[in-house]
Amino acid sequence: MKTIRILSLILALLMLAVPFVACNDDEQPDDTDTPDVPEDTNVELKLVNAGEAKYDIVFDYNASEKVRDAVNALVTAYKTYLNAEVTIRECFSDREGVEEDIVAENEILIGKTNRPESLKAIEGKRAGDYSVGIDGTKLVIAGGSDDATHNAVVAFMTTFVYEQGDKNAVRQGASLSLTVDKKTADTLTMTGKYSFSKTVAAGARIDSYAVIYPNADKTYRDQEFATKVQSHIYKHAGYEVEVYKDANIVKADYMISVGETTFVDAALAAKIGDNDYHIELKQTETGAILFVLYGDAAADAAWKAFNELFPPSSEPVEVNLAVGVLKTTLQ
Repeated sequence: MKTIRILSLILALLMLAVPFVACNDDEQPDDTDTPDVPEDTNVELKLVNAGEAKYDIVFDYNASEKVRDAVNALVTAYKTYLNAEVTIRECFSDREGVEEDIVAENEILIGKTNRPESLKAIEGKRAGDYSVGIDGTKLVIAGGSDDATHNAVVAFMTTFVYEQGDKNAVRQGASLSLTVDKKTADTLTMTGKYSFSKTVAAGARIDSYAVIYPNADKTYRDQEFATKVQSHIYKHAGYEVEVYKDANIVKADYMISVGETTFVDAALAAKIGDNDYHIELKQTETGAILFVLYGDAAADAAWKAFNELFPPSSEPVEVNLAVGVLKTTLQ
């Protein structure tokens, strides 16, 4: 009987132990979980391997001569410093379904292309800003203007192509390689210095505006003034605005109207004497117009008044013009 009681006790203890072990098993970590692996922050792209280009250059078919010159300079640098022939292809930002516009995995995107990687890189950039970066499998070289894009390509060639290439070795028949790493590419970022940290008129950023002048032979002075406005905004705000004759404007929600354009109230224009000027920001149904009117002898005075609204500054300032802002000599 004593033996039976001992065996019964051992059996009872074993039965208690089974659920305890089972509970411990439930608490064990799942072996199928993937441990956190730090991301490789220094991604590399092999653009050229022993003289064979692995990436095509892509730019927009409407690209300016400045951007095309940069592309051609890069093609020449490939040949001279790496002994590599690189394919260049055009994309079509304002057309869809173009058969020649084939999106490839390995591309060097230059300037404003129709690829989302380019659009993301350009977003928020001003005229003097540029960057060189890796986005997925693509190398993106972009600037806020054509000049800035050109400068970005030059920076890329200087940092990568000239450093890894060797034109003397190429003359001897060598075929070299080119690798771009993210950490170095990220250093090729330029942010321009501007007078205005913010440039807004009637709630719209200044690059929403078009500068217009009258379509008349006698108003060359207005065209000259309009061009000065364009240059002033480019230099001090960092944005490109277009200049048009009023006859060529089909629709523009925001305008800077220089001289007696078709948008000027005739009664107001009639009040402007030779020595008068009148600058006023008015709301319209779809946007706003900044009117700049001046007499034959008042162009310089009007320009001075315009500069007071958009003042050059050694330290960045905010320009935020409200509807109704007015500078005038009229009583």
